Amino acid sequence: MKTAREMMHAGASCVQETESLMDAARLMGELDVGALPICGPDDRLQGVIADRRLVGMISEADLARHLSEEQVGHFVESTCATR
Repeated sequence: MKTAREMMHAGASCVQETESLMDAARLMGELDVGALPICGPDDRLQGVIADRRLVGMISEADLARHLSEEQVGHFVESTCATR
């Protein structure tokens, strides 16, 4: 099975949290994408804007509740190694 990292599109663009909804919509159209991360001044994720109904998100806490300690440890190790 491929990992999320192997499947994701590299080079995502952010809309800044200070930009208007029109700016976000324009950027989504230019990039032909249905969702954009919303970033703060430090370029850290603040939220997501999407043109579809969000089904859900998975947090590390969710993983901890549903996976073994070994699986969660592997996930955390993998994500920290890629930063």
